[in-house]
Amino acid sequence: VDHLLVMMAAVVIAISLMLMASKPLTQFVNSHPTIVILCLSFLLMIGFSLVAEGFGFVIPKGYLYAAIGFSVMIEALNQLAIFNRRRFLSANQTLRQRTTEAVMRLLSGQKEDAELDAETASMLVDHGNQQIFNPQERRMIERVLNLNQRTVSSIMTSRHDIEHIDL
Repeated sequence: VDHLLVMMAAVVIAISLMLMASKPLTQFVNSHPTIVILCLSFLLMIGFSLVAEGFGFVIPKGYLYAAIGFSVMIEALNQLAIFNRRRFLSANQTLRQRTTEAVMRLLSGQKEDAELDAETASMLVDHGNQQIFNPQERRMIERVLNLNQRTVSSIMTSRHDIEHIDL
């Protein structure tokens, strides 16, 4: 040990950096629990590599780097999916309400900037400015889609109110 003071200074600096970074790292890991699994898999790969080298087996570092890179890429896609799922589920409306609105927008003939297939585009061109569905058809579909807002008693007829006819 020729440079004991340099080693001691390096250890003190490393410990102080770890203490300063521990709180932000803890918050990050707590907000992204799948990162813990990723870090543990990295530690396992590195540990396995070191044990294998200890027994004399040579594992090319390129394999380890490729595995780590692939894992990081998969985790990035996973985080993107989680972000999109949270954004999708945090909308003020339920999925059923958004679907109903989308169907009613389509049925009402409101034009939106969207890419259409050839058949749909030809239907719109053939009909010009007139509506594809008449108002009665639109109301019928809207009532079907809004059935979830009605109570069962408003839809059903009580069997006491039914008249029986013997034929």
